[in-house]
Amino acid sequence: SEMSSFYTERALDWIRSQPLDWIALLGRKLALALNAVELVDTEDQYTWSEYSWTLWLTGQVFHFGVLAPLACLGVFVTWPAWRRIWPLYALTGVYLASLLLFYIFARYRLPIVPIAILLASSGIVGARELVRTRPRQVVAAAAGCTLGTAVLSNWPLLDPDYMRSVTHYNLGNELVEAGNEDLGVEHYEQAIALHADNAVANHNLGVILARNGKLGLAIRRFREALRIEPDYAEAHFNLARVLVDTYEPDQ
Repeated sequence: SEMSSFYTERALDWIRSQPLDWIALLGRKLALALNAVELVDTEDQYTWSEYSWTLWLTGQVFHFGVLAPLACLGVFVTWPAWRRIWPLYALTGVYLASLLLFYIFARYRLPIVPIAILLASSGIVGARELVRTRPRQVVAAAAGCTLGTAVLSNWPLLDPDYMRSVTHYNLGNELVEAGNEDLGVEHYEQAIALHADNAVANHNLGVILARNGKLGLAIRRFREALRIEPDYAEAHFNLARVLVDTYEPDQ
């Protein structure tokens, strides 16, 4: 509770002192919450889709960038029945607000998906009736909202290869810890190939190279990690150890 209070107070101090930056941050988090890309936590769905054609196919044709605009259309289609289904709107709004106050991960966004599917289904089924029976202003608003959401959801904010890099890095860590160092190195290298600015993958690969006596290669990896993150203390320390071992104590 003391840690929670400490960081809560720091966050509130920042919000009070920089309200415009906070609003901009909320806007970015809203864009991330509605974006087609599934934001990685410790592992991502794009890596696993390499092993599952079902996951790959659904990720191509029915991702959040398709679901979100159809759900927006569904709100307009279902609005005449809002008194009966308002809890669906309320659940979506309240849960989305809780995401914006904290942070966005794909798995944290998942509880919105079942409700969005209900609304999207209504949008698909009722679109024709909406155009045929509702006032032009409502039809125009529905079309504008759906199109705007589609653009926002599919805007390239995030790189799926970065998500895959994180997963391969974490796989490398687990394999090295389990004693399978060779396969772990392969995943570190894959992580770097996918996202060259993965500082921790470069560092951990350097640690293994140093442990196996490949000091020149290790130095290159540590220096690459420090190029990406100049304040990476552990990389500075391990680079210093290798430099001492290569008789370059001044460096």
